[in-house]
Amino acid sequence: MKKFILISSLFFLPLLAFSQEKQAEVKFDVTTIDYGEVEFESDGKRIFKFKNIGTAPLVFTRISSSCGCTIPKKPEKPIEPGGVGEIEVEYEKREKINFLNFHYSLKKVSLKNYNSFSVDAKAKNLIHISSEREIINFIEKNKKNELLILGGGTNILFTSDIEYPILKIEIKGIEIINEDDNEVLVSVGAGENWDQLVWWCIENNFGGIENLVSIPGNVGSAPIQNIGAYGKEIKDVIENCKGVFVNNGSIKIFSKDECKFSYRSSIFKEELKNKFIITNITLRLTKKNHNINIEYASLNNYLIENGISKPSIKNIAESVHLIRKSKLPNYREFGNAGSFFKNPIISKKQLKQIKFLLPEIVSFKNKNSDYKISAAWLIENCGFKNIKEKNVTVYKDQALVIINTGNAKGR
Repeated sequence: MKKFILISSLFFLPLLAFSQEKQAEVKFDVTTIDYGEVEFESDGKRIFKFKNIGTAPLVFTRISSSCGCTIPKKPEKPIEPGGVGEIEVEYEKREKINFLNFHYSLKKVSLKNYNSFSVDAKAKNLIHISSEREIINFIEKNKKNELLILGGGTNILFTSDIEYPILKIEIKGIEIINEDDNEVLVSVGAGENWDQLVWWCIENNFGGIENLVSIPGNVGSAPIQNIGAYGKEIKDVIENCKGVFVNNGSIKIFSKDECKFSYRSSIFKEELKNKFIITNITLRLTKKNHNINIEYASLNNYLIENGISKPSIKNIAESVHLIRKSKLPNYREFGNAGSFFKNPIISKKQLKQIKFLLPEIVSFKNKNSDYKISAAWLIENCGFKNIKEKNVTVYKDQALVIINTGNAKGR
């Protein structure tokens, strides 16, 4: 009769050597290996493969395991830029463990490639997180509770080096958890790329977030500021948000109402700012009879100009993508955080008073009785669009975007 063992959690902290001007950067093929059931005293060796995607040789000076049941073996030779390497892990075959999970931390690493502004700051300890359990483990050990949560890095500006731990949330997974003929509930890990999620939904004919295509960043950040574009917001489709409290590691699922969504805000941006880490969200999307929203003039005009009278969700996504591409800079070419100015909201009475003085002011009817004033129009007409300060300026094609034209600093 065969005997089986269950394999337990394993965490590594590889300490990497970097050059001063150039920097090595490691990317693993997978960070979790699920063994399931394995035969007692079978071969316990497993391999984690990685690639150096940086610009300097990658040198492992030390590698250790937080679990006494595992023995990691580091690469002995430097891994050149573009090169690949392996970390071999052998577990004690008589121990009882569940799964092998690779959690890694980089010491004194540049954050330039971790923020869309491309501002260079140093992190004393950058920890890549691939599961909710890893967050809880970290909180249990980090008694000071001082940390920074980092998603896609598209909504942050580093103004100095970070001396406390940074948790880089890379929790993956897209799963259909329930559906009927009309709707589908989709559970998504916070580390998934938002734009890739939108296109996955389009491919599966799931409607609800097509207007939010091409917004940079990761899924976990989307509910925090209640991302919105071209007449839709994420609050329109959110079912719930799950995550971990920083102070004690407890888990909570917030319903849509508990998220307290408002214009570019939520409970996670206000009361729970820096106090709660989103690990997963659930979206309620349509499978048919999609609610097509073309209320924004630029989107509606684009559809008319291209002869699309009855747009599908794919038509909407493709159109919004092209419109955004024509207006917004690629952050890989010019460091930026996209359009982050809020349109001021005023009453109908206030708008009437302003129009008496400025009849050409651009405004939009809000969902209630209020009106939004175009922030872009205000910036341009105040003469701010042409302002430049060293390597920082307003983007020529969109007044709502500030760009880094070179090696700008965060302050």
